[in-house]
Amino acid sequence: MTETKCYFCKGKAESSPKTGNSLGFDGYTVHCEICGHYNISDEEKFYLETSGFPMVKFVNCIAENIAIHKDEKIPTWISKHQELSGNVGKMVRRNIDEIINQPILHSDKPLSFLKLAASKLIKNTPFDTVVFNLQDFYSLKISEEHEAYEWMKYLKQEGYISSYQVGTDKLNSTTLYLTFKAWQLIEESYRNIHTNQAFIAMSFSEDLSEVEESIKKACKRAGWDAITVKDGDKQYIGLVNDEIIARINQSGFVVADFTDNKRGVYFEAGYASGRGIPVLYTVKKDHMEGEETAGKKLHFDTRNILYIDWKDAADLEKRLFDKIEAVINNKKEKRWISL
Repeated sequence: MTETKCYFCKGKAESSPKTGNSLGFDGYTVHCEICGHYNISDEEKFYLETSGFPMVKFVNCIAENIAIHKDEKIPTWISKHQELSGNVGKMVRRNIDEIINQPILHSDKPLSFLKLAASKLIKNTPFDTVVFNLQDFYSLKISEEHEAYEWMKYLKQEGYISSYQVGTDKLNSTTLYLTFKAWQLIEESYRNIHTNQAFIAMSFSEDLSEVEESIKKACKRAGWDAITVKDGDKQYIGLVNDEIIARINQSGFVVADFTDNKRGVYFEAGYASGRGIPVLYTVKKDHMEGEETAGKKLHFDTRNILYIDWKDAADLEKRLFDKIEAVINNKKEKRWISL
């Protein structure tokens, strides 16, 4: 191993070259004190070194490295045309362009910040000192001291932390204290932690029945039971909308398929997102292009969302399964946080 700087966070790291015989491509295996252990192809390494982007541009990639490493897997960064081969083992394929272009939901950061703080108090009392390090901030997609300071100032103003002190050594040794109000919010956010239910929002036209089954199969393979509002007992006491809202609230995430451009899907996806429930967006590919489906093209306000733009039911099942594994299962909390 040779001492070097991490290709993503520029922290201290060690690397060694790997040939196609061991990884399926030529590149490097890297051990970084922030990003953990990852593999990177020569092409992706060259892209990082020549892109000219500021380091903050790669905060998504750094957070992805940390999340995958904590799941005891190995992020493996390769170009879009490359594939893993041989003994893949714990390697998880990732592509830099795909990850850096994912939107950062800054409004989610305060709650994510509080939940991470709470996870550090598993073996302590709820009002003990919480200590954050640089890796913690990167995992929240916070890479600069000024941003960290602004978020903590906001949390104190809103009554979620009683006091804080920003660390002087690259955000290491930052300390803070949670309040009762913070614990109320945190525990409310974990209301669906033990559920294995997912909700499907989609058009129920007959020609999409195979698509519905593909969504359910992908969820099942990933360990989730996917339901729609028409599944189970249809003898509703209240309005159908009440049943939809109840089922969304009971679900760990929502799959929203916008094929046929149904208004109800926009409502259900928006409601789930507003409640902090993850939404995975899918749509038939021709709806993205708006060529073959006059009047069914996606609303322009939603075209910047990263959709799974499927070609057929089989394509949808494969890509949705991969998305659930990467986005939902990779980040699902593994234990309940309590006082």
